[in-house]
Amino acid sequence: SDLDQHCFFELPNDYENIHHRLISTEEKLQKPFIQLYTHCLKCHPHPKIYYERGMIFFHRGEILDSLNDIRKAISFSQNPHCQKFLDSDLY
Repeated sequence: SDLDQHCFFELPNDYENIHHRLISTEEKLQKPFIQLYTHCLKCHPHPKIYYERGMIFFHRGEILDSLNDIRKAISFSQNPHCQKFLDSDLY
């Protein structure tokens, strides 16, 4: 992450400790965050949210889950009424 890189360059003496704390905090937040994304998608499917959750899965190494979400995001392009949701300005 950007914060991790910043700490590496600006706080080299404390970096190892800070890095472990950042990773630990990220791991604690990811599960509830993914659950929230999943709940929101069930109620309000949206290509941007599928894309974002897919990228989170990708960065976690969950490639098949990532691919499924990216495919769902792409499938919105087949619906003419959803074209406005696929604007690259959203990303």
